[in-house]
Amino acid sequence: MAKYLDQTGLTQLWLKIRAYIDAKAGVPDGSVTTAKLADKAVTPAKVADLSAMRGEMGLGNTRSALPIANGGTGATTADGARRNLFNYPSNDELLKYLGLK
Repeated sequence: MAKYLDQTGLTQLWLKIRAYIDAKAGVPDGSVTTAKLADKAVTPAKVADLSAMRGEMGLGNTRSALPIANGGTGATTADGARRNLFNYPSNDELLKYLGLK
């Protein structure tokens, strides 16, 4: 007499086969989400190509200051950020304008 698996049996068999394959293949693509990562677990030192990663995230293909067009200030200093975002003069220009330098 032949025996066949019902839907539940096929599902269980498939889950066991999939778990076996995943264990042999390592971590499957798309299975690690940010919810599964500890805070501050991914650092620039652990990323092979930081500029490419930033590019993939839509932040611009750069390792320096994040461009304004990509949500950054376009600067690496507070003075530079003020100038880029608010069209402020630099500290030196302001002091000259006020006659304090």
